[in-house]
Amino acid sequence: MNKSILKQFVLEQIELFKNDDGIISSTYPPSKEIISNNLDDLFPFFKYLELESVIQEQINNIVNTHGKFPSKNGIDIPLWSYDEWIGALFLSDSSIHHKIANEILKEVAYDSKKYLEPIYSLNSKKAFDYFAPRTYGIFEVVFENRELIDYDIYNKYVELFKSTLDYINDYEFLPIMNKKGLKLFSYEFKTRLLSSFHYDKGLKRLLKILMIKLLDYRFRKTMKETSNFLFALLEFLKTDKSKIYLYKKFIYNIIDIDGIPVKTYANTQIYDLCQSTSIIDNICDFTYFVEKDENFINYICKLSDYFINIYQQKRYLTRNIDSNIVFIDEVMDFAIALKRVYVVTQKEKYNKFANEIYNSCKIFYDIDKKVYYSFFDIKTMKKTKIDPKYNFLFLKGTIIFEIEKNKNIYSKELYLLAKDR
Repeated sequence: MNKSILKQFVLEQIELFKNDDGIISSTYPPSKEIISNNLDDLFPFFKYLELESVIQEQINNIVNTHGKFPSKNGIDIPLWSYDEWIGALFLSDSSIHHKIANEILKEVAYDSKKYLEPIYSLNSKKAFDYFAPRTYGIFEVVFENRELIDYDIYNKYVELFKSTLDYINDYEFLPIMNKKGLKLFSYEFKTRLLSSFHYDKGLKRLLKILMIKLLDYRFRKTMKETSNFLFALLEFLKTDKSKIYLYKKFIYNIIDIDGIPVKTYANTQIYDLCQSTSIIDNICDFTYFVEKDENFINYICKLSDYFINIYQQKRYLTRNIDSNIVFIDEVMDFAIALKRVYVVTQKEKYNKFANEIYNSCKIFYDIDKKVYYSFFDIKTMKKTKIDPKYNFLFLKGTIIFEIEKNKNIYSKELYLLAKDR
């Protein structure tokens, strides 16, 4: 595979996944559901292939059809899913798109004092305003794009981030949301409420918001949610290392330095490929950009080795040992994580298995339809679900493992491309 062949393939995929409004759909067959909250993952890939016209076309179509605030219900803007839309606007070469991004940043943080409130309301009636770490993916985007952000807006976010660090200084771990309430129902039920109310309107929306306000959300769900805040903190630490102790405190509270498991729920430790990959990525970035901590490095080696050993035994990887489902995104992310481990440890075995595991992903490809499926069932040997997002994200692996296979994952060409937001 070379760059020109990949570019042509991607252009064909873009046409395949476009809906009637000319916007890449988040579903296949294409629907009105759009991929705006994943564009920050896709656009670095498009920029590498010199598809700036596609980037601008997609943003213009979204803004013209949905406005600068694409919303599922036309009311609520959950900021934990907005960092990628804002990041996509900054990835465009258009100053008009940068202006829209600045306008959004200014509006959503206007009333925030101690921390960034998690929901921005288009009807000026707040759903709730508690501290939610997932929201802080926006700060990672802000810190990465400081040169494109208005001076006053950027300083507002810096001060707000510093206020947040003071606010959470005594926290032992980062909760889903710092909201006291009734300790009823399962973690899964409560997080489903939180991630679905903004799809609804009318009485159904109001009932879900009422339940959220009544329930307790001071629990840890997964490293994946926590990582939004930790990656933002890493960007902050690149210029101000005074809060390294906070980063280390939260990391040590998530991992078992003497064992392998990564904590997911508040009282649970399990071997989970997705959560483990997230912690590997985070610690590798900390090691490369901020500080070398031997305990951290030993831990990510131990964690990586655990999944490598499973792969050697089975020749495939599932989320955990009880699952029969291989998920293309998780396997690809782990392969890329091993490339990071290789750079920070200089141990060749991690590069070797990164390439092997990447090659194992070819089982997802359908040669007749020319698409990648998302899931593969080991028991039935069947592929299921075609997802536009994961088709494009898999192809970044083609760049990292084939076209640019000899380049450092932290090189200028690959670092942004390889990020898993």
